[in-house]
Amino acid sequence: MHRSHGWSGIGKACKIIVVTKEPSLSILGVITAHNVIILSRRREVCASTNKKRKAGDGLAPKKGTTGSDFIQFIKQVLTNIEAHDLRYWYLVIDNVAIHRTIDVKDWVTEHGWEIIYLPTYSPFLNSIEGFGSKVNDVVNKNPVSV
Repeated sequence: MHRSHGWSGIGKACKIIVVTKEPSLSILGVITAHNVIILSRRREVCASTNKKRKAGDGLAPKKGTTGSDFIQFIKQVLTNIEAHDLRYWYLVIDNVAIHRTIDVKDWVTEHGWEIIYLPTYSPFLNSIEGFGSKVNDVVNKNPVSV
């Protein structure tokens, strides 16, 4: 039997150790006006269980998708779109911090594209959100398939 909650001693902080069985998975996706779907996936590197990094241990703390990961993905996407003569002029993306880095803005504008940021808290305007929820359903039901 598994307890759903417990008690800590008086004056002592409750200490909970959360065990992650699988590294997290980041999926970046693009949908074009011609229904071209481009996906990129990346497994997060597992770090030590101690969140405080010790000097010289060589392990970095866990990180999600960073700005450099996104710019690599965007370079791949725009190069792929231009190679197939699917020329667009606007890149519509949501307002996440990794999308608003200077490197992303510079690279996109250098290649003749204009960025349009969606308003915050508006997943209903982002067509990739619906697709992402379907992907999450598949991944959660059968994680081995990813």
